[in-house]
Amino acid sequence: MSEFITQGIFRPQVQKSLEKAYSLAVSKPNLSFSQCMGNSFRQTVANLFSHQKMNKDVMLSGHIQNTKERAKTSEGDYVIAAQDTVTTTQDIKKCPG
Repeated sequence: MSEFITQGIFRPQVQKSLEKAYSLAVSKPNLSFSQCMGNSFRQTVANLFSHQKMNKDVMLSGHIQNTKERAKTSEGDYVIAAQDTVTTTQDIKKCPG
């Protein structure tokens, strides 16, 4: 299960929608977001992610916490952690080329 949806920091209705969105995305990786979610549920999920309280810190908090826990329990002296977060912009004026 996704570290994002297991955080439990959202209202139960929101948590359920996030779980459904995650399941749909994982089960249909070759489809676009719109095709995967379906039109009305796509709008629901887009609204959740565009909410003022939803930001990268909220989205990544479960992942960061679980990574810290895995690092604490690792057997080695060192932990290599690759960055897996992508920064994007939808502002056409900022896009190169």
